[in-house]
Amino acid sequence: MADLSSSIPSNLLLSISQSLLSILDAHSIARISHLSLRRYGREVKLMLGDRLTPPPQPHSMLVQGLQRALKKALIWNDSLLSGKTASLAKIAQQENVTQRYIAQMIRLAYLAPDIQEGIIKGKIPPTWTVDQFREVIPLDWEQQRLKFCLQYAG
Repeated sequence: MADLSSSIPSNLLLSISQSLLSILDAHSIARISHLSLRRYGREVKLMLGDRLTPPPQPHSMLVQGLQRALKKALIWNDSLLSGKTASLAKIAQQENVTQRYIAQMIRLAYLAPDIQEGIIKGKIPPTWTVDQFREVIPLDWEQQRLKFCLQYAG
């Protein structure tokens, strides 16, 4: 969760501030102790109030996207290991995607069991996206946990 205030154009921040002022009365403004923009996955949220406010839950579309990607990766991996499919190229042809995409996504099948369980149950940090898992994933489960900074109660 990065504070985006420094990366947002000042005219946009001014516009947001003016919109808030037109909505809130003077009494409400006196109670706001902190105002910031935070990035959660692909979304940017305006955070009002205390910094200790719990982070929002992951967007359901992001969770569902990760769940679908994990399911496909497990199916593709099982198909390769069982010999039902001969190669990544064959899977790519069947799925109408590139072989590179299959190679990136099949990595999800090698995530630590607790990470997979967190994805399946939807108990993941709001910053997780499918794109993060397309990068190189360490095979060691402890390194995976460090890389993805497990912050959920799995």
